[in-house]
Amino acid sequence: MKTVLIAATFAAGITASARGEEFALPGTTDPLPAGVTVQLTYEGPTFADENGMTVYWTRIDVEPNISKCTDLQWTTAFHEGTLFTYMLPYPYEYAPVRRTCIEKFPPFQPVEGAKPVGKWKIIERPDGLKQWTYEGRPLYKYMFDKVPGEAAERGWRRAMTSPVYMPAGIQIIKTTMGLALGDRDGMTLYTNANDTKDMSICDVACSRTWTPVTAAAGAADSGPWSLLRRPDGQKQWAYDGKPVYTYPADEVPAAVDGAMENGWSPLILIPVPTPPEGIKITETPEGPVYTDKNGMTIYWLICHEENAEHLSCDREGDTMAYMHGLCGGPERCADTFKLIKVTDESRKEDKLWSIRKVDLKNPLRKLGDDEEGTKVWLYQRRLVFTYGGDEFPAQMYANGIRLQQLADVVYLPAYGAPAL
Repeated sequence: MKTVLIAATFAAGITASARGEEFALPGTTDPLPAGVTVQLTYEGPTFADENGMTVYWTRIDVEPNISKCTDLQWTTAFHEGTLFTYMLPYPYEYAPVRRTCIEKFPPFQPVEGAKPVGKWKIIERPDGLKQWTYEGRPLYKYMFDKVPGEAAERGWRRAMTSPVYMPAGIQIIKTTMGLALGDRDGMTLYTNANDTKDMSICDVACSRTWTPVTAAAGAADSGPWSLLRRPDGQKQWAYDGKPVYTYPADEVPAAVDGAMENGWSPLILIPVPTPPEGIKITETPEGPVYTDKNGMTIYWLICHEENAEHLSCDREGDTMAYMHGLCGGPERCADTFKLIKVTDESRKEDKLWSIRKVDLKNPLRKLGDDEEGTKVWLYQRRLVFTYGGDEFPAQMYANGIRLQQLADVVYLPAYGAPAL
């Protein structure tokens, strides 16, 4: 079967500007095998299977082209990398209910007829299954990713495309408005609604406020990127025919203050979805964070098991033992960490926010279709909640509550804001 090259643009409909128009994003120049695609996710462009489902790699695979993610069911645990490393392994009481690595992360298998190409190789696993590797890293899919372009797992690494074919000095950045384009320093790129195709009306006075993004010597048009000649003789980049600028008043990388200027729009590839009803973004000393309608900080649980695989233990079907260790049992946990209930069921799910029916006293247990429960919001498929110990808006008293080195409660930064 012929080697497939990524097209110059991703599938229609997955990119958009702040003005609601579609923008084309150049793909990678690396050859792709059959059955491998690229999706533009909220984390950036990633490799995906033929259905657009994100693929991942893990740091536990330390040897090239050898997978350590198996169906091994751990019967002992240990405090690796903690203050308790001197302790011997102890019985792992949650073994009967935990999912194995391969259950959570099934191998990314080649489609029929696919052949290795470039950095892509096919290995045979100990269980006899074939599996793709990229640059020597075995690749996996994730059981909790439900829709194409979703990238819900944070502990494992998404298989990002490398390189993304764009002009030198241009990169993809995360802003609070969504996934965007930035310069080499991470400063957001903008276009002006009054500029015409391949022509800038930003004169000398304008350029004191808006800095044209100029091209290096030898640069040439490519895909949606083109060059125009400014009155001062410099070559300026244009994207989809629109001249591109930075805004010096943006004080830090990924800032989007220029979006408040009339006629100016940041180059947003995927706009971040509006939070569900009852959730908003609040400015705090730590930066913008998600809060409830009263401004109370929203948190999530980050949990990893006590074994060499360090699988996450904070998803549907995982044990509640770690969370109970933080707050003292079902009743107390339900009172201490209050889940964010769904108040508007007409709000559609998206790749960041989803809905799940839960037992409020045991929210990780998977409920049967005929069981009663309460619908709550999840962010990237994780439970989110407020903390009973916070008395005033924007307080973060739960931030950093920790069970040894295994489970942490951390505030939920707004998309594009710096994370812990």
